[in-house]
Amino acid sequence: SAESIVTGSCYCGAVRFEAALPSKFCVHCHCNNCRRAHGAAFVTWAGFKDEQVRVVAG
Repeated sequence: SAESIVTGSCYCGAVRFEAALPSKFCVHCHCNNCRRAHGAAFVTWAGFKDEQVRVVAG
């Protein structure tokens, strides 16, 4: 079966990456530091093994 790939980047787009699913973990964090840093009620984080991630730019 084909592997599912997700993509992402930094805000300006200079650094771009691809990651193969499934992620190692995925969590919602609502600690004060995350809420302050992102200006949101919570932040979603996903973690991947090194071999699942490929930097495509930057």
